[in-house]
Amino acid sequence: MCLLPHLIGKLHVLPIEDMAELFKDLYTAKHINEVTISLSQIDDTFNSKCFIEEVLKDNWDVLGFKQRIQKIAELLNKYLPQDFERASDVLLAYVERLESENKNQANLQYWFIPTYIEMYGFRYFETSMAAIERITRFVTCEFAVRPFYERYFDQMCKETILWTDHHDFRVRRLASEGCRTLLPWGKRVKELQENPQFIIGVLNKLKNDPHEWVRKSVANNMNDLSKHYPDLVINLMKEWYGQGKELDVLVKHGCRTLLKKGVPEVMRLFGYGTDGQIIVDEFSVISKDVEFGGGLEFEFKLRNKTSQKVLVRIEYTVYFKKANGSLTPKIFKISEIVMGPNEEVYRLKSHIIKKITTRKYYSGEHQIALVINGFEQRGVSFQLHME
Repeated sequence: MCLLPHLIGKLHVLPIEDMAELFKDLYTAKHINEVTISLSQIDDTFNSKCFIEEVLKDNWDVLGFKQRIQKIAELLNKYLPQDFERASDVLLAYVERLESENKNQANLQYWFIPTYIEMYGFRYFETSMAAIERITRFVTCEFAVRPFYERYFDQMCKETILWTDHHDFRVRRLASEGCRTLLPWGKRVKELQENPQFIIGVLNKLKNDPHEWVRKSVANNMNDLSKHYPDLVINLMKEWYGQGKELDVLVKHGCRTLLKKGVPEVMRLFGYGTDGQIIVDEFSVISKDVEFGGGLEFEFKLRNKTSQKVLVRIEYTVYFKKANGSLTPKIFKISEIVMGPNEEVYRLKSHIIKKITTRKYYSGEHQIALVINGFEQRGVSFQLHME
């Protein structure tokens, strides 16, 4: 089984760059040696001695995760049979062997297999598609399909629709994941972004899939699409919502960006209260001087001023100072609660400001504001002090 969604789920608090740094250590000299031995046993023309020497020489230790994978794929192209069909047969036999040895629980170590198909199979569409359909059941091929959408868009659309009916959930997941417009780590594909109706056709076929991983991919794909075509996604979600519990979960996850933006139509779809129903009686930053690496503590009290229950989505926006002195917002979710008639709720929250690779911090005035059911309240300033 492909472990990528599971691992990223576990490591979702880390930026992608940090995850890649962890993953690169899977490619040890011992692992490369095991790969080499297996390939030489499958293909007696494979020069194992030269292959492993070239993989590990020079700057191997300083190469990152994706660089190591690419180097292995490049050297496979050098040492496997030069005929692509024969080379892909060797790799398919290798996948069969790995599965027979129960290596499917460590398949991030084998990303070089689909990478080879991605880099060298684009002139051989049918052979590559057959290889991808088989390989993705061992290690995900969601990145490998991206160049094929660029080069063979119409053919890929037909292939993708076929995958939506595949008996293996990993192939069905590939149908959705491979055509995401904003696939993390994936190459941006203009043809996909310009053809949302094709993507929606794929998602319509998979929205009620029995496997959770496929449904999660559908939600993620829809969330990507909402950043380009929000009205299209809103109309689709109106069609889907209310047809079943699992589909409702998918719809809400697929609307998460629209929810963060507080789009009124989306807020109404999920039954959140309207502006003015929930009153912020108190909101304050406990310490307005925050040291880098420490916590920004704030507290607030909400009151339902109506005589009815109200579903409340509680978020907050931190306005981070940029190098030019302007502020840029980032929204964070706290919780969702149901407030009873005239009920009051008090919360104390701490936001840790620490080093991450996706943001550079600057000393000076920042702001924080509560967001209740998509409506941002008045902000409060605080000072961030860098080390």
